[in-house]
Amino acid sequence: MESNNSLEQTLQDGKLYRHVNALIVAHLRDNNLNQAASAVASATMTPMNVEARPNKLLELVAKGLAVEKEETVRGGVSTAVPFDPIITGYGSIPTPRAASVDFRQFISHHTFFLTS
Repeated sequence: MESNNSLEQTLQDGKLYRHVNALIVAHLRDNNLNQAASAVASATMTPMNVEARPNKLLELVAKGLAVEKEETVRGGVSTAVPFDPIITGYGSIPTPRAASVDFRQFISHHTFFLTS
């Protein structure tokens, strides 16, 4: 039974990644960042002609940040965003938290798909 739950979680994660990738491609394309959109689409095997409401990605990120801020105010620990943006002048500078990522697992996973 646990294996079935793991498979279901993996499928849900895959759907979420596919949706996020589509939102990123649409956002870049809609903001005339066609070269970046093409690179992301190619790297994630996402079609360039995906449909998304303008600024949908920004709306979702803003909602997620608002929820994270609310959880932090309540004293909860949130891991939704791996950094806190510090707004300075024109842009923001991410301040990393103490989270580690094993890139070897990521590389071996994607290398499999690129070489198959």
